[in-house]
Amino acid sequence: MRSEVAEKVVEGLRLAISNSYQLFLFLEDNAESIRKEDVETLQELTNRIEIIKSSLVTMSGYGALVGITISKLLEESYDYAPNEAQALGILKEVQISRHLGFCSLSTLSRITRLFARLEFPTRMSRDHMNNISLSSKSDREKRKFPMMKHIGQVKFAEINDKYVDHVLESGVCVVSNGPVFGSIIVPGSKSISNRVLLLAALGQGICEIEGLLDSDDIQYMLRALRTFGVKFEWKNNGETLVIEGRGGKFSPVIGGEEIFLGNSGTSSRFLTSTATLVPVESQDGLGIILTGDSRMKERPIGPLVEALRANGCHIEYMESQGSLPIAIGQTGLEGGVLNLEAKVSSQYVSSILMTAPYARTALQLRLAEESPTSLPYILMTLELMKSFGVEVEFDGRNNFTVPIDIYTNPSNLIVEPDASSATYALAIAAITGGDVRVPHLGILNNLVILNFPF
Repeated sequence: MRSEVAEKVVEGLRLAISNSYQLFLFLEDNAESIRKEDVETLQELTNRIEIIKSSLVTMSGYGALVGITISKLLEESYDYAPNEAQALGILKEVQISRHLGFCSLSTLSRITRLFARLEFPTRMSRDHMNNISLSSKSDREKRKFPMMKHIGQVKFAEINDKYVDHVLESGVCVVSNGPVFGSIIVPGSKSISNRVLLLAALGQGICEIEGLLDSDDIQYMLRALRTFGVKFEWKNNGETLVIEGRGGKFSPVIGGEEIFLGNSGTSSRFLTSTATLVPVESQDGLGIILTGDSRMKERPIGPLVEALRANGCHIEYMESQGSLPIAIGQTGLEGGVLNLEAKVSSQYVSSILMTAPYARTALQLRLAEESPTSLPYILMTLELMKSFGVEVEFDGRNNFTVPIDIYTNPSNLIVEPDASSATYALAIAAITGGDVRVPHLGILNNLVILNFPF
């Protein structure tokens, strides 16, 4: 971005984090347009900034304490532009708020991801970090510091400089001081999060989802579902997503519209089946285009596409055979017997299973393998489908029978923590002889991590 644009965006980020959750949502929704310097979007951003500033009695100065220190150092090194240094200052102060327990990890992750999408740096090099310190001669000295509790809500508190320095350190040496006891909140499972989002979009009714993982994969899925006409909003300061299901009937999409999915394998594979349900308005017959970054275009999707084609779906490769980008027309699934080679990825199986209730006739999915790849993740899909009111008959080997049905959204749903991340906390307790509890780690994750070697 040009320096004058970057300056305006940094001002917007500071105001959004400290004063306006609605402005933060605007930045999230329009990050790509802002990065490309779209004139209308930038004018709307300017207008929103001026409206917020005119309503404030005083400015919080969020990002100034650390930001000024970083700016002085980095301007001397010529490695960062002044606006980049200010952005780092804002982000570092959010990290300090997280370190001291004022805001949640999901909030920090969400803010960090927005900075990255706007192409601002999200970390400093080790050399720079080793040269930054705010501490005075006395570790007891305190200063007024803006602590973010929620996006758009900042409260000033007196904080020791040593806590600020701790966040700016390049590394921390962890030394055991005896058994560890306590409870830890682990981020939500990506595998469960993406499945739950798709099922809620396909289902009927409103579903409030807590504990969603805030990651690129989830953001790509949400943007795609919004393109399909799915309505959702965040509440409880971004901790809960309220999604209104479409009951399998999505809004029309203009043919040729690209849905960019980055390097998200789960999103691209799950949406390949679901996109066959989306009406396409096209004069030249071109369907919805699913695409991704250069790495995603190298990842295989051929077995899934071939299986869907054999079941009446119209899908075309736009570049290389067997990988994204692909153009998908509205056909839905015919149903009946569908044969699939699932040795490459269990995500192919889950993709078909989750869309299958909306086939024209009951669908019987037969896998070529006697023992499917990553069976625990397929079982996870079956359990989640059941929680949305659709029960699949599974013979325990490689045959699945899915009835014609419509998902019914549960009113509330909590996404279980990520199993692999939870094992670190549990391992600490095992190593030190303590007791660490991970809330909400239930049956879905047990399907995946029962063999963790404690």
